[in-house]
Amino acid sequence: MKQQKFQVGIVGLQPGRSWAAMAHLPALRHLSDDFDVVGVANSSHASAQAAAAACGIPRAFADLREMVASPDVDIVAVTVKAPAHWDIVRAALEAGKHVYCEWPLGRSLEEAEELARLAHERGVLAVTGTQARVTPAMRQLKRLVDEGFVGKVLSTHHDRVGADLGCHHRRSEDGRVSAAERQRGHHAHDPLCPYPGRLAGCAW
Repeated sequence: MKQQKFQVGIVGLQPGRSWAAMAHLPALRHLSDDFDVVGVANSSHASAQAAAAACGIPRAFADLREMVASPDVDIVAVTVKAPAHWDIVRAALEAGKHVYCEWPLGRSLEEAEELARLAHERGVLAVTGTQARVTPAMRQLKRLVDEGFVGKVLSTHHDRVGADLGCHHRRSEDGRVSAAERQRGHHAHDPLCPYPGRLAGCAW
């Protein structure tokens, strides 16, 4: 019997330049036996219509509320900037949709914990996008560590290469590190955590 596909709606798709266009859409289409991208919701209906037309997506939703209310959407992929995650993810979870959200899930630990609680309460799957840890290079690193190729790992050193990976954080006037800066740092350091071992400390 043919397995039923999951129907995916993407929030935040800008053709040719957004992370959704460059990463999410190609990946989902590569997994076309399991997923169908059925719609897009952006900050305006006109933007969603333009994205849907450019990317060959069947439906442009008028707004997020229409998307999460649609019985044709099983999973909502949230690919907008971090400050908007809370409202979008909460709306999707409250509507009973599964969610894939780019990291960070919220602007604070409290927001992330509340969204995780809501997902558990509604009985849906909610996943944050820290996908770098399963790239071929990182999986090879895990194999080398597991096989003892480098001996016992006592510490690791991580340098920036190319674009800013968040090793230098900007702080607001009240001393808090911005979500965008923490996002860059986490995406850079997360892939190392499962392989040499859990992060015990960090020096800047």
